[in-house]
Amino acid sequence: MWNRKCGEILVEYVKKLNDNNIRYFILRNYQGLPFDNQSKDVDIVIEPEKIKQAHTLLKQIMNGAGLEYYDEFRTGAMICCHGMSLKQKTAIHIDIIEGLSIKGIELEDFSRLYKNTISYNNLTVLQPQYEAFWLYIMKVTGQKKLQLKEEYSKKIINLIRNDKEFFLEEMSRRMWGSYGRHIEKAIKEDRIDVLFKEYRKISKNIIFSLTKKKPVKVLAGRMEFVLEKIHRILFRYRKFSRTFCVIAPDGTGKSTVIDKVIEKINYYYICENKCNLYHFRPGIIPNLKDVFGEKTKEQNLEENYALERKKLEQAKPKGSLIRICYYSFDYIVGWRKKVRRDVHYDRYSVFDRYSYDLIVDPKRSKINLPYCVRRFFVALTPKPKVTFVLKARPQVIHNRKKELTIEEISRQSAEYERLKKYYKKIYYLNAEDDVDTISNEILKIVFDNCLEY
Repeated sequence: MWNRKCGEILVEYVKKLNDNNIRYFILRNYQGLPFDNQSKDVDIVIEPEKIKQAHTLLKQIMNGAGLEYYDEFRTGAMICCHGMSLKQKTAIHIDIIEGLSIKGIELEDFSRLYKNTISYNNLTVLQPQYEAFWLYIMKVTGQKKLQLKEEYSKKIINLIRNDKEFFLEEMSRRMWGSYGRHIEKAIKEDRIDVLFKEYRKISKNIIFSLTKKKPVKVLAGRMEFVLEKIHRILFRYRKFSRTFCVIAPDGTGKSTVIDKVIEKINYYYICENKCNLYHFRPGIIPNLKDVFGEKTKEQNLEENYALERKKLEQAKPKGSLIRICYYSFDYIVGWRKKVRRDVHYDRYSVFDRYSYDLIVDPKRSKINLPYCVRRFFVALTPKPKVTFVLKARPQVIHNRKKELTIEEISRQSAEYERLKKYYKKIYYLNAEDDVDTISNEILKIVFDNCLEY
């Protein structure tokens, strides 16, 4: 994804930082920059006192470069900044970091780090040995799971083998007690595997050592980090959530369109897993057929449709009421759990069908209740920020997938059209267009509703 446009944005940003006397350095993976980048993003450490100014400058530069959309995710001292342009089909991801901190804990004084920088292609970067050392510390400290790319592991191992005294000295400054001496001994004896196998113990020791030296500062940083997460996930998750659903009769190509939209979201965020896909409902409780052990038989589409219609006609109001209460509970409680989790991990929540189907297609859920009752329960469920309805001629849908009769497709299409009278942010798209056109329309509307600019 990194191209000349991204390089120009980085060059302009660095120029603005220098013009405003803001000290910075690129943390790692600077080889090839500014116009060639082997990584997905660029990590820039900013002096803590000027992080707000640096953040404002970056947003202004991305906007001035013609990127129509801007998105950011804050986690502790890091602000992950995304600039995207659907017109130019390009995107850039720059992380700016307030000093060198992990989960509210300052690992090193910025001024000391800045003394160990060099110039590379008119960019300020860490010296190679410091780059490799801090790569190890950042990947180890405060992490539940050690996630190291092979190239990162090689860089760390090469540093230990080629400059053992440097690595030993830096580790000694950050570790404490008998366990610190144990790690020093392992480094001297070239038992490098200990540094990776015992990463959790090393992390705890580093944090304990920092807390021992600066207890008030560490405690304040940790509290700020935790309170920020609580505020985001518990109290303001609706603001930060990015949710949308796609609904339509079976055969409109709904799943194909959703897959294409997710692919494009991943492309513009330069990420492999930016979305969580949910089918019909959040799914914190199992399907009723699994609860009661109902078995399904292999049948052709026409037989299956006839059987489901017969079951609907035989469904009793009491059983239908239990079902709709059961599913409504999943939407109300499951939404808060699953969407909050997606907000925590900065992901989009995408629904393939939604509670609206309890109104439009009740037979799918074996619900036989009056329209007004079904609409009442749907009104209780949380709504995605944007809803998309795919429309096509009944004959076209039937030719694609003969699961429903033409009459049933026409009925469902009319019910989907009726939804706009009661609910906001519903967009109707032509399912007879090609998948790329439909997915581009959805992507633009989602970005318009969820992102800045």
